[in-house]
Amino acid sequence: MKTFKCHKISEGRAEGPAIISTDDVMFYLINPDTGVVIEEGHSLEHKSIAHKIMIFPSGKGSSVVQADGLFQLMKHKNQPLGMIVEHPDTVLVTSAILKWIRRSMKR
Repeated sequence: MKTFKCHKISEGRAEGPAIISTDDVMFYLINPDTGVVIEEGHSLEHKSIAHKIMIFPSGKGSSVVQADGLFQLMKHKNQPLGMIVEHPDTVLVTSAILKWIRRSMKR
C-alpha cells in the first residue's frame, strides 16, 4: 500500500483502484467508449482509466481538448473516480470540478 500526501483543491471523496501514469495526460487521447488510453507511447497506453483514481504529473494539450476529453469520458460514464495531479492547471481542475458537480446533481 502506498500513501500520497495531497493538497485538496475541491470537495469530494472517492474510493477505488488507483492507476499511476508517469506521463502527462491528454484526456482527448482516451477513448470515451472504453476509457482506454490510445496515445502511442504513453505509460498507460492500452490501459483503462475508467472508474479508477488517476495519479499523474499534469494535463497536456489545449484547454478545449482537455475539457472536451473529460466531458466525453463523463458522457460515456468512463471517467476516472478521482484525480491526484502533481502539477494541476486551471482547465483540468475546472473540468474535474464541473464533472463532480454534475454527478452530485444527478443523485
